Amino acid sequence: MLRVSATIAASFHLAACAAEQSPPPRSPLIAGLGHAQVLERSRETEALTFADFTADWCEPCRDMERHTWPDPRIAEWLARRSAVVYSVRFDPDTMAAPLDIQGIPLVIAYRRGRELDRLPSRRSADEVLAWFETVAAGKTHVDALRQAAASLGGTGRPEEAAARFELVSALVRTGRFDQAAPELVWLWQNRPLLAGAPASRRDSPAQLPQLIRQTVEARPDTRAVFDALRNPADADDFLILSDALGDSRAIADWFDRLPDPASHKDRIASHRAALWSALIAERRYTAALRLTELFVPATTYARNRLAPNDPVRRVLAPAERARVLAEARPEIADLYAALLVAHRDDDAARVADLLIRALDDADSRLALVQSALRAGAPRASHRAWLDQVRGRDIAALRAELEAALKPSPSP
Repeated sequence: MLRVSATIAASFHLAACAAEQSPPPRSPLIAGLGHAQVLERSRETEALTFADFTADWCEPCRDMERHTWPDPRIAEWLARRSAVVYSVRFDPDTMAAPLDIQGIPLVIAYRRGRELDRLPSRRSADEVLAWFETVAAGKTHVDALRQAAASLGGTGRPEEAAARFELVSALVRTGRFDQAAPELVWLWQNRPLLAGAPASRRDSPAQLPQLIRQTVEARPDTRAVFDALRNPADADDFLILSDALGDSRAIADWFDRLPDPASHKDRIASHRAALWSALIAERRYTAALRLTELFVPATTYARNRLAPNDPVRRVLAPAERARVLAEARPEIADLYAALLVAHRDDDAARVADLLIRALDDADSRLALVQSALRAGAPRASHRAWLDQVRGRDIAALRAELEAALKPSPSP
């Protein structure tokens, strides 16, 4: 018995060593070519050619390179079809607009230099293989999604909502907004089902407003369909849908009509970004300041928003940290303007000082002056900020400031 046990143990040990020494599966991705070169290769063959757009900063892309592409079934499928997958480094500046790429990961299928279909987002090996078969059969990703949604139609299950969400996402991405509109209406009316979808689609309800916004912007004639879904009796839904429709007046009016905003703090907090944007867009600076100070004083809010020692910012690379701070610039400049409107110039000066300390650049100084002018609250001190701006053509802004500072003629 001991001899048998020892033999078994030795076998396990040898197997473990062999597993440790065996090389990882080889990825079929071919690197080193640009998109133009991939197209040229595609024109030279009848076989399918795939371009996988990736970047070092794209973590979902890295995940696919580690777990999806090395799957041996993918290499086997490509070999059987004499197909190839090229890894193309994605450059947003030169590729996003010309190729209509809204995000990566993204795989594009070509034959003879002609685009056949696209597969967006992070995908498993099973999903990639299913898409390969779809393209090889002369169909598209949207065709497969439509078929999957139809097979679940009328079941009233979370899986149906998840399938229809996948379909509508693809319809919007491919510009088929007229087909997307009725699907979006169904999904909006069945959001509880979508919330119960598989874990991989749990964020879908939060993405619906953006899809609605894209559809209405591209096809204004669909706006009435979504407008009819707004229910003022359900404040959360009303605010979310109004934001998706870009109806800043409706959102600002909702806030202004609250008799006691303090009693609605939880709801206001969950919609703060939309409320702030709407109030500023409608130039209701007093209400915007009231919104901010419902939670903390304006100067404290600005300090927290720009805090260099924020735990999240401390782990960011300097360039990324600067980008996050720059994203806060417009909001802080508008907060500065709201304080000026309220004649709280001392607090406004503190907020401006916080912004300039965090981002000591021309953009910050210009943003402060521009926000103040939009709010109708110019100050003579703004001249000094413009004097500090170098290398920019600000003659028009300077003239606007001088005109705004000019005393009104006596009656």
